Amino acid sequence: MTDLRSESIVEFLTEREIGGVKYQIIRLPFGDGGGPRLPCSLQILAENVARCAPGLLGGFRSWIDGAGRTQAEIEFFPTRLLMHDTTCVPALVDIAALRDAVLQRGGDASLVNPHIPVDLVIDHSVMVDRAGSSEAFAFNLNRDFERNAERYSFIRWAQKSLANFRVVPPAFCTR
Repeated sequence: MTDLRSESIVEFLTEREIGGVKYQIIRLPFGDGGGPRLPCSLQILAENVARCAPGLLGGFRSWIDGAGRTQAEIEFFPTRLLMHDTTCVPALVDIAALRDAVLQRGGDASLVNPHIPVDLVIDHSVMVDRAGSSEAFAFNLNRDFERNAERYSFIRWAQKSLANFRVVPPAFCTR
């Protein structure tokens, strides 16, 4: 854990230990602490940077001092990635190709996984062939599984093979 006490852009408040893990409680000098106010989206980004790379918080000071403009690059460190079915499948193909390349070079392909958790929500691809009847939903869903059997098989492989990867299948929320 980075010691935030030495970071001039934050105000160190205290440290707490919970379940054997030490946490530093800080106040960022913008937002609700009486200092200059950042837009809500930048406050969220500032909190993310404070957790993951506090040394980069100076970019926010630069943004404030520059009246909303800065040349500083501020990194974002997501803790989860949510993807939908039209963009995730090509990414899975890339991961599968990486795994194949690692195998060809004698490596352990099981080590190639998303770095952060990825959730695939399949909600864009189901076509509507029938509507206006009580059977339409089930018909459309079954038809989609038939049409896209190869894609669903590949997604099933990814779900079983990759760590940090989950799938929310179509119609999951309706069951």
